[in-house]
Amino acid sequence: MMQNPVARRSRWILARVKTHDEVRCRIRIEDLGYRTLLPTYTRKIRHARKEEWVTRALFPSYLFVNVYDDQALRPILMSPGVIEILSSADGVPRYVPSAVILDMQDRIAAGPLVVNEEKRRPVFTPGQRVPIYTGAFQGHEGLYVGDAKDRIQLLLEILGAQRIIEVPDSDVAAQSV
Repeated sequence: MMQNPVARRSRWILARVKTHDEVRCRIRIEDLGYRTLLPTYTRKIRHARKEEWVTRALFPSYLFVNVYDDQALRPILMSPGVIEILSSADGVPRYVPSAVILDMQDRIAAGPLVVNEEKRRPVFTPGQRVPIYTGAFQGHEGLYVGDAKDRIQLLLEILGAQRIIEVPDSDVAAQSV
């Protein structure tokens, strides 16, 4: 007659890791035989006039690790990039409620989280006076003409003549009438 094996109880802990090292730490800890959870999000970034989609940790510098009661925590702590395991003052690991983990897993299974961080453009009306606060035309004031991609068009008096210039949205602010 076969005996019922004793069920092993697992719990989730939170490891603090080096900034931007979450993926490497996840791989190292999984190689040690632990399960991990690293919730991520995707967003579009612009750099040097290039746009690209990047994936980032939803909780920067933190990694959820599933451990059984009979597993040692020392291998996790000794893993390169791991700073600490979140613990109480007496050194007992703080466990993440399983409902929180299940909710995150359900959200991850539903599809990737995409963050849209579109900056709000200032709203101007044609003919509105618009002061320029930064950039090559700092200190000047122009009349709003229209929009261009990521820029606005202003009518500006330069060297005694009126010219239409384009400046980045970030260089200007709406002036109350």
